[in-house]
Amino acid sequence: MNSLVSVIIPVYNGGLYLKDCIESILNQTYRNIEVIIIDDGSTDCSLDIMLHYQQIDSRVVVISRENKGLIFSLNEAISVAKGILIARMDSDDIAHLDRITKQVNFMDGNVEVDLLGLQAIKIDKDGIEIGRLKRPTGSKAINTFSLINSPVIHPGVMIRSSVLKAGFYNFNDLYVEDYAAWLRLNKGYNIANLDETLLSYRVHEESISQSKKTEQYLNSCLIREKYFNNDIFNFGDDLEKISKQIPTLYVMFRFFLRNIYNLDIIQYFKYVLLVMKKR
Repeated sequence: MNSLVSVIIPVYNGGLYLKDCIESILNQTYRNIEVIIIDDGSTDCSLDIMLHYQQIDSRVVVISRENKGLIFSLNEAISVAKGILIARMDSDDIAHLDRITKQVNFMDGNVEVDLLGLQAIKIDKDGIEIGRLKRPTGSKAINTFSLINSPVIHPGVMIRSSVLKAGFYNFNDLYVEDYAAWLRLNKGYNIANLDETLLSYRVHEESISQSKKTEQYLNSCLIREKYFNNDIFNFGDDLEKISKQIPTLYVMFRFFLRNIYNLDIIQYFKYVLLVMKKR
């Protein structure tokens, strides 16, 4: 129950919301944490905020350098993390007070689980609730949900450090590095989600999920097609060729036939309809 947890926070020009993010982690009921904050070449006040908290709390570790991108920052933070468990956090989100405690308790009681997610509320730039982010909790439902979207909410995950390898996030998976990573983990590892709302997920125009929405969708389609063809993300320089492969719907149907006993059938067809609307 008192294992060290490494919380990793990549930051690029996140000064507007960074204070609330860091304080939500430092004020957690679970105290045995290190907070690794990567300043990815910010040009705003982000570094000043990080250094302030490093001075007043010995649990904060700040790494600052030139801009190298989110995927590099995530892998760098993983490489220096000392915790048995690693928790993700984004610089514009807010962790609820007992998030880490509840995730650690679950991981301690379910040693077969390698990665644990949660539920979240969506907030706007002013912190006002605007909706909910829900993820399935059963293994069949998680497997099925992976057909259409990330089965976990990225800034809310906790992962066993034994699972994380060098280069865990792949540079070929631009804007969808989390989705690709979870699909890789879904083969041979166990993913679960707490049925508790433990994160406030901020939606604003500058966030990647909004500013790169089109790129995220197109890249997620490519990843799904590679994944369900059993060719795990070895893109190399073949993105143009991959984009001309068989349609996602056909791949999903083949996946359905091969995995019919491991799917939540109602959820499956619900997600197929969502894909059809987007295409």
